[in-house]
Formats: sequence, C-alpha cells, structure tokens
Amino acid sequence: MEMRAEEEKKEDEETFDLTAVGIGSKTPPRHAGDGLYRCIRSVLVGAVGGVAMTLAAPVMGARESGIKGFAGGCAQGVVGLVALPLIGVAQGVYDLGRGIGATPVAIQATVVGKEWDGTSWQFYDLGRERDAVDAIDPDAAFAAARKRQREEKAAFKKGSGLFAPSTNVASTEFYDVLDVPPDASAARIKKSYYKKALQCHPDKHPGDADAAAKFQKIGAAYQVLSNPQARARYDASGDAGDVPALDSTTLFAVVFGSAKFEDFVGELQLAQLAQEEQDDTDVPDEERAYLQRKREVGCAAKVVDLLDPYASGRLDEAAFEVSLKPLAQDLASNAFGAALLDVVGYAYEMAGGARAARGAGARGAFALRRRAHALGTRLATARSLGKAGGRSLAARCAEKREATLDAAAAAASKQKRESELTLSMLEVMWRLTVVDVETTLRVACHKVLNDHGAPRETRLARARGLAIVGRAFRAAAAASGYSGNAVQALRDTIGGAAAPSAAPAPAAPEPASREELLELSVGQLKKLARERGVDVSTALEKAHIVDALLSARKE
Repeated sequence: MEMRAEEEKKEDEETFDLTAVGIGSKTPPRHAGDGLYRCIRSVLVGAVGGVAMTLAAPVMGARESGIKGFAGGCAQGVVGLVALPLIGVAQGVYDLGRGIGATPVAIQATVVGKEWDGTSWQFYDLGRERDAVDAIDPDAAFAAARKRQREEKAAFKKGSGLFAPSTNVASTEFYDVLDVPPDASAARIKKSYYKKALQCHPDKHPGDADAAAKFQKIGAAYQVLSNPQARARYDASGDAGDVPALDSTTLFAVVFGSAKFEDFVGELQLAQLAQEEQDDTDVPDEERAYLQRKREVGCAAKVVDLLDPYASGRLDEAAFEVSLKPLAQDLASNAFGAALLDVVGYAYEMAGGARAARGAGARGAFALRRRAHALGTRLATARSLGKAGGRSLAARCAEKREATLDAAAAAASKQKRESELTLSMLEVMWRLTVVDVETTLRVACHKVLNDHGAPRETRLARARGLAIVGRAFRAAAAASGYSGNAVQALRDTIGGAAAPSAAPAPAAPEPASREELLELSVGQLKKLARERGVDVSTALEKAHIVDALLSARKE
C-alpha cells in the first residue's frame, strides 16, 4: 500500500509537457513571423484540446469507475474546456511578444549572413557541422527512441490481427532467387531485391559475366513478384506471363539509384528503407532525421571537393569544363544515368546561378523558377500516384473482360495491361526519387554556398563553379540521347509497349557506323536490337549494345 501511494504521489508531481501537443515550444521564436505562427498554433491547439477533453473525460471516467468516474470526468472536462484555451492564449501571446522582441536581431543577423541553428543566430560552418555529425554515436544517441519504436511496432502487430497468407504456390523459383518465402509481403520482396541486387551489381563487378547474369535473373524475378497481378498468376500457374522485360540495371537504377551517383546524391531514402527492413531494424523519426542530415552534409562535402580546382583558382572556367567531361559522360552512360544526371545538374545550375546572379531582380527570378519547379515536381508525383491507382483499377476490369475475348485478343490486352502497370510502378518510383534528390541537393547546395568556414571570394567562386558543373552535367545527359522526359525514356526502355498504337511511319535509313549508333538513345538501340534479333540482355552499358549490334552485322 505504501509503495502504491508513493507511485501515485510521484505521478501527481509530474508535470504534463504542453509542447508535446503543440502549445508553446522549447526553443525561442526567431522573429515576429515565427512568434505569430506559434501564437496561432497554441490558441488553436488549446481550443481544440479543451473541446476534446470535455468529450473524452466523461467517457474515460465511466470506463474506469462507472457512474462516479463519469461525474468526475464531467468535472474534469469542464475544467479542461476553460483552462486549455486560456493556457493556449497566454502561451501564444507570450510567444508573439518574444518574436516581436527578437525581430531586430533577426534582421541584422540575416543581413550579415547568419543562420538560425534552433536556438540562436550563427554563421554557418560546414566543417564544424561535419565534425558535429561525425561525433554523434547513433547507438547511444537513439537507444531509447529505438526501444520505443520496437515496442510500438510489437503492439501494432499484436493488435492488428494479421495472419500469414497461403503458401500454396505452383512454383517457388522466383521466391528462391530473392531468398524470400512465398507469403512474403511486397515490402519484404523489395528489400530482399535491393540486398541481393546490390551484392552482384555490375558497378561492383565490372566485366564479371556470372555476376551480370545473376543480376539479370534477380531483376527478372523482382519484376514479376513486384507486380501484384503477375505475382498472382505466377503463384497460380508458375508462369511469369508477358511482363515487359526491363533491363535489370535500369530497373535497379530507377528504384534505388546507382552506386556511381552516391557521392552526389547519397543513399536514396527508398534504399535506406529497404536496408532497414532487410536488416529488421527499427529506425525512429529522430534517427531518420539524423541520417538525412548526415547525408546532406556528406553531399555538401563532396561538392566542395568537386569544386575545389575551380574555386581555389587552380583551373579557369574553360579548363574546369574540360575536366568535368569524362565524369559527366561516365555518369550519363550508366543505366538511366542520364535522367538522374539531368536532375542533379538542374539542382546545381539553379543553386549556383541564383547565388552568382547580380542584382536582386535576377536572384528573385532564379528563386521563382526554383519554387515553381519544386511545386511542379510534387504535383507530377501526386499525378503519377493517382494515375497508378487508376491503372490498377482499370487493369482489374480489363482482366475480367479478357475472359470473354479470343486467345489473340486476350493476349494483346494482357500484354498492354502488364506494360501499363509496370510503367506506372516505375514512374511512381522515379517521381519519388526526384523529390528525394532535389530536396537533399537543395539543402546540400545551401550549405556549400553559405559556408562561412571559407572566405567570401571562395563562396562566390563555388557558386559560379556549381553553375558550370550543372550545365556540364545537363549537356552530357542531352548528348547521351536523353530528351528530358524520364517517363518517355522508361517507355523506350521497355520497348514502347505501353505507348498507344499508331500507324506505321515510313522506315528511316538504319544507322550504319559506330558513330551513328552511339548517337541513338539506349531505348532506340534496344529496339533496334530486338528488330535484328540480337540478344543484348547482358549488355550493361550503351557501348556494349553498340558492340553487340556491330558484331551481329559482321556475322
């Protein structure tokens, strides 16, 4: 009894943290605008919380102590209805006052280039932040958060009523390739694909034919098992069907990025999630934010190294552009590398151009372009998600109609349906990757250009150099045949199967020389290979496809 009384006394002495529900904050407001935002938030949270407490307290009291608890809950609800709004208003007025008082300091700090670090205005220093990030031990810093995450995950699984689906499938070959059971979830299949494909990726095993063949087999298995309808057919009959054969290197690059780009974009969030699930780790939001910060700092440091020959004055603009060409061409030649290189190049060009621009009008124009582009990217992502959902529903209806068609018509309908679903999946993945990369590089470039650990002249040189790199990257992407339309590039890669049929155009003269072939895009080369009956499934680079076409012609 005494122990129980002591526990109750301890609970009564504990104070409720209002900042956890949005009333007030543990950090001071930066300026009047920040103070006004906090004021509005505190007032709204107080009002809504008071109403919610009025409704919930009687119900909770009745569950615990019946009629007596209901009466006590009503009393608590009335107190909450009055007290919480008053607390919210008081806290809001206090934050607004502090924000107004902090505004002069904020204006002065902004003028001289200082940044808000969460508690005060400081000159940003990339080296200092890198040291701070490296000094953090994730195992120690996030131990409590990981434990909480595991407990919440376990509680969800226990109460969700989930059960394992049937494992009665006609063939387990594709499941064995990915090392997953037949009842594996879509998430687990993706994670296992990432781990398996990464182990034998061509970038890690150049010239290894066995690794390349294994990589293609893993990709083929994932294409079937990641498509719900193709997977259902495979489970029922063991037949993979007519899923469009997408080059496995391209598939991996679209979904998880390329190892060659890690210095520029870091590890994509899709890849991070895949690795977490594969390793069965529980990463809390706090640790995820730390990993993203570490990624941004790493990308910024790599950009500083890339720009150093120009920013330090060792190379002039012309020599710097020449030095970038081999790197840009190598990145563009990678599977779907031109599309990703164009995204990276645009981010660099906009960031560097905005800082190097002279005059408020020019800088404002760059800022508007960047905001409009970011909004357009997010809208395109939302459209692709909606389109994928619509195509999935349409595919189900088409599958039912195919039962009433003759064999030839049903096969054609099925091929078109599978092509559309594959394209939709890849388009969504690509759009999410673009948002991830652009968001990361926007922050990384800001760090590079606002690094007060370097002199002002060096920061300005970095801005000009960043714009040069951006233009060089985009030029290399265009030179490789990339049109700027990633979705069309995906269509070309899977052979245009998802494109609407059109009347055949007059045949154009086929390219004869190696130079003419190299001017074609990867999609055009693969289409030409199919027309000539040349197997290029193991070709990992554009030049390899050209070599296969030329060798077949000699034979």
